[in-house]
Amino acid sequence: MGSRIRLSAAVALVSLITTAATAQVIPPSEQPGRERERFTQPPSPLAQPAGPTVTLPSTVAPKGAGAVFVLVRGVKIRRCTAPNSLRRSTPA
Repeated sequence: MGSRIRLSAAVALVSLITTAATAQVIPPSEQPGRERERFTQPPSPLAQPAGPTVTLPSTVAPKGAGAVFVLVRGVKIRRCTAPNSLRRSTPA
């Protein structure tokens, strides 16, 4: 009976050791022979940016913009996903 326990303990110990050894994965960036690639400068791009320049309109408001009056009479929201506690109880 004692030898069976020792045998099962030995089998369990060997299986744990082999499982731990197979679980160690080295990432591809750390593989042997890749050390030189980590410290080399990548080649500079061959293409040079060119093309027409884009000009944006001015950010200054046009003349008379201060006299414009905008009236918002209402806002409708459909298919709202707000919880019931945040929704209005009566429709507008």
